[in-house]
Amino acid sequence: MVDGIISAAERAQLTAVLRRHFDIDANDTADLIALAVEKDNEAVDLYAFTSVLNRAMSEDERARVVEMMWDVVYADGAADELEDNIVWRAADLLNVSSRERLILKHAAARRRRMQGE
Repeated sequence: MVDGIISAAERAQLTAVLRRHFDIDANDTADLIALAVEKDNEAVDLYAFTSVLNRAMSEDERARVVEMMWDVVYADGAADELEDNIVWRAADLLNVSSRERLILKHAAARRRRMQGE
């Protein structure tokens, strides 16, 4: 919601990413998204979210979160400046290197282009 809009494509991609990577059903996914939107509305910064992930996840798992973020960002075909910035900040707080963040970004963009072909 960083750009103020969750497009239908972004919501569908978010749902698919959550279901695929966390093996949860449609109802649990919808509940999780609703809770995330609620928490996002209450949050003042990213640290509240990323600090929990840093404590609970390995380096590879945190990189995977960044990868999933890029997949959602590119669901509508492009990353706008605000979306790019929020993933950059989240990746930094998750201790995912700039190099890894860019590799993950380009891979997500490539996957999206291939899906569109």
